[in-house]
Amino acid sequence: MPLPFEIGPTDSRGRSAASARTVLLVVGILACHDATAAGGAPTLVLAGGEEFFGMRLGVRVPLRAELQDASGLRVAAGPTLRLSSRQPSVVAVDTGGVIVARGVGETWLDGTVVVNAQVLRDSVAVGVTCSAEGATVVLRLEQRTVAVGRALTPSADFTVCGGQLPHADEAAWSAHDARVLTVDPSTGRATGRTPGTTDLIVQGRRSGSSASVRITVTP
Repeated sequence: MPLPFEIGPTDSRGRSAASARTVLLVVGILACHDATAAGGAPTLVLAGGEEFFGMRLGVRVPLRAELQDASGLRVAAGPTLRLSSRQPSVVAVDTGGVIVARGVGETWLDGTVVVNAQVLRDSVAVGVTCSAEGATVVLRLEQRTVAVGRALTPSADFTVCGGQLPHADEAAWSAHDARVLTVDPSTGRATGRTPGTTDLIVQGRRSGSSASVRITVTP
């Protein structure tokens, strides 16, 4: 029975050249598919493959996590990612893969997924920093009552990053009413002058941040 189209010349086995090319093409496709399958499970990639990234203190962001094949192409979403932090006090993991910068420092985030009974892992280092802007001061004074002629010596702590890091500032001390309380501007030593009440004030010479406490001077 004649064929409806011309096959062309045949080889020594009676196969046409077109047939031989078709066989090679099919084998090639199958071989390519098998090689991809043999490439194993995809790779878990956190943070776009970065080895380290930084965050600002207090920031909340979702951590980018994806599965990639051998060529680096993204694979369709698969199993649920399990994410953990080695130091939750620095970076904590919240629901939905959201990470929260809680403290200044560095830590590692570890991700794990199971694909076709294979455990895939990846880790990324994270550094949390803060700005020196927005310094705060805490005025410390155990006793808030002093007699005339007696003295109190307060102290002040300047910090940044929500109180997590010390700030090198210089304290300037004063009293709201110098008739009631005499204050050494450098040391903060406050001496009762006349009976009454007034505020003892400390202010950072560099940051401008300030705090105060009410002092009562007794006879």
